[in-house]
Amino acid sequence: MKEKRLSPFTLLCTVGFMAMISYSMARSPLLPLFTQSLGADPATLGFVVAASTITGIVFKAPSGALSDILGRRKVLLMGMAFFGLVPFLYLLVNSYWQLAAVRFMHGLATAIFGPVAAAMVADLFAKQRGEKIGWYASATTTGKLLGPLLGGYILLVTEFKEAYLIVGIIGAISLLIAMFGINENNFPSKD
Repeated sequence: MKEKRLSPFTLLCTVGFMAMISYSMARSPLLPLFTQSLGADPATLGFVVAASTITGIVFKAPSGALSDILGRRKVLLMGMAFFGLVPFLYLLVNSYWQLAAVRFMHGLATAIFGPVAAAMVADLFAKQRGEKIGWYASATTTGKLLGPLLGGYILLVTEFKEAYLIVGIIGAISLLIAMFGINENNFPSKD
């Protein structure tokens, strides 16, 4: 009996959904509250929150271009490694400057993953491309919605380090789904 597998599109939506839950949970509500607990003033808080956006501005275009050269899967997995591994660095943070550095690195997750995943969705569909990109965007936006809700609830019952541990676990699960689900059979290594 042949086992039924998720389609490449469903895998991308699942990975994007999980990754965005993890990432947005780390960003809100945890990040501002954690930054304040480390003694940051409002200006420093703004810098820490913006650190991951700086990464996105600098690295999104090169990440997309790199996926054209090396292949989508390889570059996607690089981005997923930042989703799955960097969140555990929050557990080592003792100052808001360390937190800013971790946020800068965590920003590589979306900077690499975002454009490559969108390109992968576009590669899968010659027809209905806009619709499929819309469905993919809805899946990731739903993750962005649920992340802060989950983060706020978890913060009610636990401390920052435990909450960031959960962020890391969710990110690691999304990395594992990508590593074992998105393969050369459903996404060629080079375009």
